[in-house]
Amino acid sequence: MSFVIFSDGLRELNNPKKVKLGDRRLIDIFQKSLDMNSASKLDWIKQQIKNFQSHEPLSDDVSFVLITFVTTQ
Repeated sequence: MSFVIFSDGLRELNNPKKVKLGDRRLIDIFQKSLDMNSASKLDWIKQQIKNFQSHEPLSDDVSFVLITFVTTQ
């Protein structure tokens, strides 16, 4: 199980066409990472965000925390 906490700047991140990342794209990114291990998940999410941003300057802080719970038996 994983959950993520993020700043509003992540949702408001623009690409070069001034399109915001938004809730739907952000949810899609997180959902597509569900089956990955923690390290892969974090790297993949960061890469998807960078790909969307594509060198567009930040207008706000962008931060998120990914928390994954691992059960052992």
